[in-house]
Amino acid sequence: LSCEEKNFIYKGNKKVKGMQIVDEGILENSLGALHIQDLDLEKYDYFIRKDEKGNWKLDSIVDKKRIDEKITFNETEKNLGKKGKRCIYLWDTIDIIEEEGIWKEVLRKLKIAKIEKVYLQIPYKLYEEEENFWIRKRGKSLYKFLKDLMDNNFEMEILDGYKGFSLEPLHFRVINQINYFKYFWEKYFPSKPLPPFHLDIEPYTLRFYNNKNYKEIYGQYLNLLKKIRRSFPDLEFYLDIPFWLDNLKGGKEILEGILDNSDGFSVMAYRSKIEGDSGILDVSKNELNLASDKNKKIYLALETQNLPPDKVYKVYENENNNFHLFLRETNRKGLFFISLEPGKWGVDVFEETPPERISLFNRSWEDINNFIEELLKFNNFDGIAIHHWGSIKKKIK
Repeated sequence: LSCEEKNFIYKGNKKVKGMQIVDEGILENSLGALHIQDLDLEKYDYFIRKDEKGNWKLDSIVDKKRIDEKITFNETEKNLGKKGKRCIYLWDTIDIIEEEGIWKEVLRKLKIAKIEKVYLQIPYKLYEEEENFWIRKRGKSLYKFLKDLMDNNFEMEILDGYKGFSLEPLHFRVINQINYFKYFWEKYFPSKPLPPFHLDIEPYTLRFYNNKNYKEIYGQYLNLLKKIRRSFPDLEFYLDIPFWLDNLKGGKEILEGILDNSDGFSVMAYRSKIEGDSGILDVSKNELNLASDKNKKIYLALETQNLPPDKVYKVYENENNNFHLFLRETNRKGLFFISLEPGKWGVDVFEETPPERISLFNRSWEDINNFIEELLKFNNFDGIAIHHWGSIKKKIK
């Protein structure tokens, strides 16, 4: 889209002349705001704005609610004195605590990586064993490791995750898990406050999750958050969410429900560039704005393991080839996001994002560290979270 076309509104693929959505002065000010409540936007599909690099682009008018809202350009300011924390996911706690020499080496490397907070997994399966078995067998080792973490000034959040936790029949396991760890903590650290919990629950990886039932599934997910808040009103807890959740129909309402019933989230902003279209700041802009509006914490999670390509599919009617919707592949076993009448619909790959655009897996630790430093120059989030220890530990010497 060229600058000369800025006065056009688009209906489908056709330009509709004679309707200027904003004056040029506002468009030139990338930190300005665009008020569109006085326009009849139901006639149009797109409006025109500038992206982070100052290039003109089309932006979709998503739904009627946007008519009553202020659309901002979401350009993030740099270097205003606030610098976010470095966090890391540590999924292999049980292996690490078996030998003190192992965890000492882990702590040494975490210091080199300038990590300040550890998301430390305490696996839920441990709580299915006989009463007190885990504390009796591993409690002292865990106590020594946690004490060492705190003595070395690391913060922590207690991490776990399982896709099935989003469903009502398994909610009790999450409540039991928090209770169990609370019992452990009060036994070994009676004078210290219970650390926050961090739940990596990804319902979209359920095999039966699809475009017809996702709202019901997320309704159960939100009920879990409400149960946690009722059962543990003083507990601080956080979630992990994918960057594309807000793109779902009703996704913004789901995000608001998550923030209203938790203390914040980490956005799995799995991209390997910071700025520009489809960069980390671009794909996370709605989450950043919403968390800011609700005064909740938000972290940007970076992927460092090698993942399969991220695929987006176009769905169309076979009979007339009319476009219907876009959908995203949500797990590695196949495409389970959609449920459509067989024979009527066709599906083609619309966009495929290769692993090197998703993850930092092919970069050295020096490159990853420099990437993090550049990202932390931006000031509208609370920090970054490296996913995960297992994929970077050999890079750090």
